[in-house]
Amino acid sequence: MPTFSRAAAKPVKWSGNDFAGAVLRERDDLAAETVYLPEQGGCAHAILIGKEFFKGPQSLRDLENFDREADVLQALEGKGLPVPEVTCRGKDTVFYGMTRMPGVELDQISHALSAEEMRILAEDIAGFVIALALALPSKDGTYACHGDLSTRNILVNPQTRRLSAVIDFGSFAYAPEDKLCTGASLPAACPVAEIFAARKAELRRVRQHGEKTAWNITN
Repeated sequence: MPTFSRAAAKPVKWSGNDFAGAVLRERDDLAAETVYLPEQGGCAHAILIGKEFFKGPQSLRDLENFDREADVLQALEGKGLPVPEVTCRGKDTVFYGMTRMPGVELDQISHALSAEEMRILAEDIAGFVIALALALPSKDGTYACHGDLSTRNILVNPQTRRLSAVIDFGSFAYAPEDKLCTGASLPAACPVAEIFAARKAELRRVRQHGEKTAWNITN
């Protein structure tokens, strides 16, 4: 799997272990931490070191996306949303580190959720979609959109069964309000699109009247 020299902006055939080595060369403060290499995805290196998660691109077409994803997460800092915080960005190699978020992936717990728990979780996710749309300035009438609300990117608190975090902003984009939930590939029992449709007027009301909105879930 390739990774990228930032200076040369070209791929080098590295394994996940090589990528971990590149990260540790720039973050020698993590030398004593445990390194975990999860299954590598189709477009990203992904490693866990201590309490941080690191990502880097595997193809040239993803190079710009990775910088954009880190830019978006940094722009969301201090907005109160349950998303990772960027801890560092690579200087010699294209990667960035972020905080590990609590919770388990929705696809690991969905079978154990009752209909009512799934409905409440859907309310949480729809609330996140609205809060994200309002967290960044709109562009030509479009709103900030996660772009890939799948069961692997939704983390759930296993005790409260509430949304604990949303991860992986690699598909982040701007979209009109009726498309903000288009990328939500969630179980049919999790009616996020339906709930969002009933609440999307909040977007215009907040924009027009300057009302404050806040993300607030008790986990």
